[in-house]
Amino acid sequence: MLINHILGNYRLDRQLGAGGMGEVYLGVNPLTGRQVAVKVLSAQLAASQELRDRFLREARSLDRLDHPNIVRSYDCGLDPASGRLYLVMELASGGSLRGLLAGYQQRGRALPLAEVVDLAAQAARGLAYAHRRGVVHRDIKPDNLLLQPGEAPGDAPTLKIGDFGLARLQHGVGAYVTRPGSLWVTLEYAAPEQLSGGPLDHRCDIYALGGVLFELLIGQTAFSIPPGDLPAAIHAHLHTPPPSPRPLRPDIPPALEAIVLRCLAKSPADRYADDAELATALATSLTPDRPTVIGGWPMVPPTELLNSHAQGQLLRVIAPDGSASSLSLPATGITVGREPNNALVLDDPKVSRQHLWVGWATGGVLLADLGSSNGTKLDGAQLQRNERRPWPYGGEAQVGPFRLRLVAPPAPGAPPELQITRVARQSAPRAPLPPGATTESE
Repeated sequence: MLINHILGNYRLDRQLGAGGMGEVYLGVNPLTGRQVAVKVLSAQLAASQELRDRFLREARSLDRLDHPNIVRSYDCGLDPASGRLYLVMELASGGSLRGLLAGYQQRGRALPLAEVVDLAAQAARGLAYAHRRGVVHRDIKPDNLLLQPGEAPGDAPTLKIGDFGLARLQHGVGAYVTRPGSLWVTLEYAAPEQLSGGPLDHRCDIYALGGVLFELLIGQTAFSIPPGDLPAAIHAHLHTPPPSPRPLRPDIPPALEAIVLRCLAKSPADRYADDAELATALATSLTPDRPTVIGGWPMVPPTELLNSHAQGQLLRVIAPDGSASSLSLPATGITVGREPNNALVLDDPKVSRQHLWVGWATGGVLLADLGSSNGTKLDGAQLQRNERRPWPYGGEAQVGPFRLRLVAPPAPGAPPELQITRVARQSAPRAPLPPGATTESE
């Protein structure tokens, strides 16, 4: 290890990580205090000209790029004492998407949809910029997508694409071909054309980002590939259709599922044409067709009735003020929460962003808590996370300060009703006044 070693203008204070190519250290400029990340080629690999070229390729790739969603390169050099190449880069101190995902999994929670979409869109914007400048990353995965914390508490992090060690420079719009025997990929995220040795272009990064998006949503990779099992990876990516995300996580909107599956298309021609198109699609992926909002803005006026047999079920939603709205409830379900991307919005801070899933199945309505902060109760019983429970007529769900009662159709042919009431906040009891004292209003 090179702790306290001086490389260029930076002292290596501690190791941040290590991989197949070398180590990454926290570097500090002793004069200015500036902190950076310093990537050092390992001593064992320094004798390999191919790997030295790969290391320098990353430096050249980063030197061409200046974008808020790409790690910036500051310097590159050769340490005369050890003969090891090093690369000085912007420090992303918030860890990686791998660490973010692991943290949620340890708490038994899924990443919120809005956060997943925001991070994926940032990655798409960074890749679109790199692709326009002829740089194809070729190794997009959660470990290489880093996070820079926001400046103020509560600010969303900025995603930074790092590790361009496998990047290739394209001249013009032509594709390059992977040289036989030179397969450098991460098997879980490799595009079919990377494994088959076919022509590669920027769309291999779109495939990999689709794999990352699937993993952030579901908590597991799209394909289960044993470590290092190249035949299994080839069969999965070239021949096995990717699983649909929504059966695994019911709150995923259809538009977002369609984005994931299009990214993971076997043929590059069936994917998005570029990452700019992908970023645009992600921007509207959580927008419902007809949101119904309670507690904040007026509800959307009733729309034309949908065929309940073709679409699922129709609910007549009665708001606390007595106003009514029609809400389509398909078999794939809707989400209820405080954010405007839900089909039913309950505008209160005690309601989670994505709080509740409600769906329709033969025989009645189902509901499931989506890992909300304050939980959901059905007729006083706490729901377990993602456990689908029948919602009988007359049953009352408690979501924050709201009570949602499902009522049987009032007349033949009429839809069931979802009656929503809001429990008023109780003010704290006032302390008794001393004898002879009066309030200011008196």
